[in-house]
Amino acid sequence: MSDNKRFRSVLAAGAVAMSVLLGASAAQAAAVTWYLIDWEFETGDTASGSFAYDAQFGTWFDINVTSEIGPTTFNFRGNAASSDQLAFLTAPANSGNLDGTFALDGKLATPMTNSGGTVTIPLVLGNNFFSSQLTCGDANCNSAGNPIYLVSGSISTVPVPGAVWLFVSGLMAIGTVARRRKQTA
Repeated sequence: MSDNKRFRSVLAAGAVAMSVLLGASAAQAAAVTWYLIDWEFETGDTASGSFAYDAQFGTWFDINVTSEIGPTTFNFRGNAASSDQLAFLTAPANSGNLDGTFALDGKLATPMTNSGGTVTIPLVLGNNFFSSQLTCGDANCNSAGNPIYLVSGSISTVPVPGAVWLFVSGLMAIGTVARRRKQTA
């Protein structure tokens, strides 16, 4: 094998390795969609739906959660929302007076990450229930009334890494190099 061909083969293998490595880190930085799994309230009503969360930037979007209580659809992030706290509203948090607005609040056992997985929701904290659907009790939704407590549920996601496509294209590049090597031999 000539030095020129060997150099091109090493260069191609290096490019494939870099694309896989860079793609894997990019996939971990991408937001993921989380799904409500087996959410049931003390009344027997359920909640279902999904939302996207980007842990790197702390941003929420595509919130589409529905509860049988009401029934109520939640499309907005609440002020308390963080990587370990679900807080959904039926109206935008900055819409003015939230008094009487429905809210869905859930404390998570561990923070959400962009790696996905399953996160449980502690149903009882000490002697107090911690997750519920409730009604905002003031203009900023800092107090709550009429809670209906969550008795089971978790959130889960199975992220499909963007690196899969880079990996497949890298394998195709290696196959092309191997085929050309066979043709010239």
